[in-house]
Amino acid sequence: MNHKLLIKSLEDTKKLLDENNIPFFLFWGTLLGAIREKNIIEGDDDIDIAIFPKYANQVWALKEKFKELGYVLRASGSVANNPCVFSLKDDKFRYMTIAVLFLFEDNRWYLRQQSEVNNVASWLGFPYPKEYFEKEEYMSFYGKQYRVPSPHEEFIELMYGDWRTPTKIHFGVIPEKKFYPGDFIDEENKEFLNNRQQTSLNKLRKVVKNRVVGIMSHGESIKELEQRAKEFKDYDICWVSFKHYNIMEDFILKKIDKKLEIVLDCSASKFKDFEIKTRIPTMKEHMKNNTLFLSTWRLLGTQYREMGLYDFYQRNKNNIVLVDDLFKRLDGTPNTLFLLISAIAVGEPKKIILFGVDGKKTESNDIFEGYYKPELQAQYRKVSEGDVPFTLHYTTQAFETRFDKLYPDFCKRCNVKPPEVINCSPDSVYPLFKKITYDELHKELK
Repeated sequence: MNHKLLIKSLEDTKKLLDENNIPFFLFWGTLLGAIREKNIIEGDDDIDIAIFPKYANQVWALKEKFKELGYVLRASGSVANNPCVFSLKDDKFRYMTIAVLFLFEDNRWYLRQQSEVNNVASWLGFPYPKEYFEKEEYMSFYGKQYRVPSPHEEFIELMYGDWRTPTKIHFGVIPEKKFYPGDFIDEENKEFLNNRQQTSLNKLRKVVKNRVVGIMSHGESIKELEQRAKEFKDYDICWVSFKHYNIMEDFILKKIDKKLEIVLDCSASKFKDFEIKTRIPTMKEHMKNNTLFLSTWRLLGTQYREMGLYDFYQRNKNNIVLVDDLFKRLDGTPNTLFLLISAIAVGEPKKIILFGVDGKKTESNDIFEGYYKPELQAQYRKVSEGDVPFTLHYTTQAFETRFDKLYPDFCKRCNVKPPEVINCSPDSVYPLFKKITYDELHKELK
């Protein structure tokens, strides 16, 4: 990437944000370069900055202003009505990642979602102590003053360890005790702590190995499965879903006396009422049925633990798999669906069949257009995340552009050959998978 173009994008962004009184920080590799090199790091391919969540929608409101300067502003992820990360692009390059930091009850800022990355890793939920963002400190970079976390050298050491020594790959070498607290796991269980990946793989393989796994997503086309569920009652299918997964049991699986065997729920919510009244009771109910629960260390080990569920997780740890354990890091994951497909894949199923994985190509004013049971989806999203300022086509685009590269890599981390993935979603816009009809599904299940 031409560094002159990167600096121009930074200066253009600074001008717009300054004009609108939106504070921001140099972050990640850009911060490292400003401190160590007084320059952009050789080989770096984008600018990294960070903002506070209360300014996220103000940044989004500048979309047309950025367009006038020749950039496209993209948003992805959501927590409490705020996008989680922005990217600044044109028709050739991605110039900038704008990370949104979220303050949770432990007085630390968290990153909710990663950017597209090339040799730069960020960790889902990695905590940045609040005090680094309270004092205003500025640094000269290419002749202009930019705010940085303070004290900046202490902060950069937290992120990168020995930051003074250049390396070919400049992502953070973060001590494991800082990266993975594992707080809800019994510390006396040395086998688990020392062999987390293999332990988690064993749990998954106990459920899915050599079986057909049906991943139930929330696209509108899954209504055909609802109508024809009885045709597939006698097949041995390991049914799996994510996020608002109760919909799948209530409207489809109950018709054939089946239950979800695995659920993935790793989307953070800042709304404590949602956790207490909705997510936690739902999760507990599924634990009674020995459902395997997939999540992340941040969601369980931090947010849930603070709600007094330590003993509950101790009792149920054999039914919990942390996807961080499987893949070591979650850099670049485009969405929850990708994470679920990858997690199931390393469990070595016979094949994976997708239902309701429709995707969407164009933007719409109705953010739930194309969803199964949209009124229930809207109700769930409102109590868990608030209003969402973007639509399904963003995650479709992110999934399409990253799946082919990341999926084999995630499987390789677990020494697994990627299993076949088939999409039984007749209306799907994804070209990535072999697509079949429900009539053809019988042949795949025999």
